[in-house]
Amino acid sequence: MKRLALTSCWLFALAACAAAPVTKPSAPVVAPAPISGPPLAVEGGERPNDSGVEPFEIAMDDHHICVRDGGSVHCGKGNGTPLLAEPALGGIADAVSVSTHASVVCLVTRRGTVHCRGPNLNGELGGRLRADESKELVRVIGIEDATRVAVGEGHACVLRANGVVACWGRNESGQTGSDTAYRSEARELVVPTPVPSLKDVVAIAPGDASTCAVTATGETWCWGGALTREQERAHGRTNETPFRHASLAGLREVTAGGRGMCGTKDSDVICWGDPYTLGQKDPSKVLVKNVRRVRAGRSHACALTHEGAVICWGMNNDGELGRPEQSDDKSWEPQGPGRVAGLPPAHDLAAGGAMTCAITGRAEAMCWGGWPYGPQGRRHEYSPVKLVLR
Repeated sequence: MKRLALTSCWLFALAACAAAPVTKPSAPVVAPAPISGPPLAVEGGERPNDSGVEPFEIAMDDHHICVRDGGSVHCGKGNGTPLLAEPALGGIADAVSVSTHASVVCLVTRRGTVHCRGPNLNGELGGRLRADESKELVRVIGIEDATRVAVGEGHACVLRANGVVACWGRNESGQTGSDTAYRSEARELVVPTPVPSLKDVVAIAPGDASTCAVTATGETWCWGGALTREQERAHGRTNETPFRHASLAGLREVTAGGRGMCGTKDSDVICWGDPYTLGQKDPSKVLVKNVRRVRAGRSHACALTHEGAVICWGMNNDGELGRPEQSDDKSWEPQGPGRVAGLPPAHDLAAGGAMTCAITGRAEAMCWGGWPYGPQGRRHEYSPVKLVLR
């Protein structure tokens, strides 16, 4: 009865309950995400690709790998058990975007709703949960028009159909774009908040304590922990409101690698932030030329060339660069760009944690690096191996 009263109080009179003592239940009070309808139609063996949505997507972190095949998302360890044999998360069959970081998994449906599961120490589930974790998907409050979701270290952001960004979760450095740093006891009140002064955004990237976004006109805006001297001179080490980087104008995408960021500009890759993670601090220096995509993991990044080759750089402690680990005193130093050998031509990339995957077919991928923790411990593979999907 006590839990029922607490739940009713939270659902219907949250403001009136503020002064009441809160007993943390062992399970969330928000219901799992509902079944979203029948599977997407399949014609000629291919799923429809409405609105430019790729029919196949991989997201991974140190704990698991998630695959979106058409509209269903399946997560597992990638340790030999087919990933697509895992149950579809929440029974959802119309997902268009998936992201995972630090065991938090979020997805966006074709209807524009967002659903997350995993730890909730900083409110990263976006559902006002009075619990530390949810193993079931929880619907993020107040979002009905999302197109993409991206999860960082304790916070997450969505790109909405009108080009606005909304973020929630951990905010001690202003990485959600809110002007109020959340107190630890306020985490259960965290809900998505629009980032002010931003419009026409086409790409977002939340990192450890920073977030960056790129607009349709090529402007780059960042908030949270400062990643460049330009940003630090303007706002100090942290800033809660977006700062426009004049030196990063012209980017068309952005990806977060822990405390560093990378993006593409005129088919060239540039990176900025902590040089220890990605090996570059000055964004005026071009790292790789003639690329069409770049993706970053925790402390490495890889680029996909127009010819389908993959080039990686950064840390290589787990083989995430697709090359043997160094045995000398420089093994803990970032390494420069180098081509990954033994790959067929790829058409997409995914990176997360200490792992990288090259998507080489409609639903085929070759992966290398530190695979998710499993029953037998963590696997280190610097040579690409096929990810078992079916």
